Amino acid sequence: MSLLPFTKLIISLLIILLAVAYNFYVCNATDDLTPEEFHVTVHVQVINDIGAGSDLTVHCKSKDDDLGVRILKFQQSFEFHFHKSAFSTTQFYCSMAWPGAFKWFDIYIQRRDDKICGKQCVWNIKPTGPCVHNVGSPGDTCYKWNNP
Repeated sequence: MSLLPFTKLIISLLIILLAVAYNFYVCNATDDLTPEEFHVTVHVQVINDIGAGSDLTVHCKSKDDDLGVRILKFQQSFEFHFHKSAFSTTQFYCSMAWPGAFKWFDIYIQRRDDKICGKQCVWNIKPTGPCVHNVGSPGDTCYKWNNP
């Protein structure tokens, strides 16, 4: 019996394995994510900065988790935490409502926020859009609301 078909199968599997490993390395090389960082806990804080007397209704979700609805008085906050994905795909979005408005925003996108806020993302929610505190530099970065 010939080993040729078996050898071709092994070579094909090795090529596929090498291609997947190379793709993983290339996709994550720019992220500087070390194995120790795979289990890093990220904390996200959402602060009602809409205006005095305005309650902010916040409902945050990821593709796997629904964090429920929270009602925040002016300057109150809501916090949640999670572990980053090894593939830099972690994402949470929040709908936000206050008198006369309903908006939503991607409150955490791993590839964006790793560099901006690191392990502690503090968001001030303003009528014009959410603003995140920058780690290592003065000031905040403000964003527009996502399209409806």
